[in-house]
Amino acid sequence: MARSNSRRSPKVVVNQKIPIEVRRVPFKAFESVRHLDIARLSRAKSARFEVGYFESDCCRRIVHAVVKNGRVTKLEPERCKHPVRLTPEMSKLMRAVRSKLGRTTFRSTPVSRFLAGGAGITIDISFCFIICIYNWCLLCCYDSSIDKWPDPP
Repeated sequence: MARSNSRRSPKVVVNQKIPIEVRRVPFKAFESVRHLDIARLSRAKSARFEVGYFESDCCRRIVHAVVKNGRVTKLEPERCKHPVRLTPEMSKLMRAVRSKLGRTTFRSTPVSRFLAGGAGITIDISFCFIICIYNWCLLCCYDSSIDKWPDPP
């Protein structure tokens, strides 16, 4: 009688120390930001608009600014089309990377101050970065208003 294929092959775990390269992904503001109505957004009870994007070799992640009562309260990168659930080991790696890159939370800012530079907006928090292990790279982003990795939908 033939063996059933329902058995799983044994799992092998190999722990190796390997170099991991981490880089911040440059933020590029949209030119259209300079044409936004700052006075109207400053009076807005609630609004959301595209600010710019993070781009890597594999993809582009558009960033939205969320406005509540005339203040930009958080920045939201678009969700991945194919999010990956992180293993405990990867979560540990992501926390280590975030702690080395510095501040991770966005502070509420008046719309007028946030948009003062027009298309020269810079985002100085590291909520999108690239992790490269050998030649395999991964663009990682998370919501700037939280201090943990979001669960995929």
